[in-house]
Amino acid sequence: MAEGYADDLVDDRDRRQAERDARECAADQDDPPEAIAVGWAVVRTATPWWAAHTCALNTRRASRGRKTAAIQADLLRDIFGNPFRVVPRLSDTAREWNRGIVLRLAAESYEKRRFGELPVLADALEDAGCADEAILSHLRSARPHVRGCWVIDLILGKS
Repeated sequence: MAEGYADDLVDDRDRRQAERDARECAADQDDPPEAIAVGWAVVRTATPWWAAHTCALNTRRASRGRKTAAIQADLLRDIFGNPFRVVPRLSDTAREWNRGIVLRLAAESYEKRRFGELPVLADALEDAGCADEAILSHLRSARPHVRGCWVIDLILGKS
């Protein structure tokens, strides 16, 4: 639901219903699993501020706060990057290098959720002349990646 909403495939009415469903599911649990807490946070959001706020609330409510907080923080870093730094620029030359291999790899990772192949995308970007450490290290990171990853969105022109 959150991915569909981010891609403008789901309207706000359906997003609100998903939020209600997530709240109901979380309320039925004494200790909501991380997936419910994270799902609720993402479905609830329409802006990065609400994402951070909702994740913080869920972290305080969860008895496994540290583990949940770490999972949510990693997801927020993947989606929004570092909020205290300027988003790097990526040249059209790098995107279109070698007959568009960078764009194809990014699109395939996004559509097929093949995030284990992001280091290959980093290598292609580096070969295309990208030297931005924030972009390259993020793609090579072992942290979890999801649809909405700020680097993939940057490459695909979604951000």
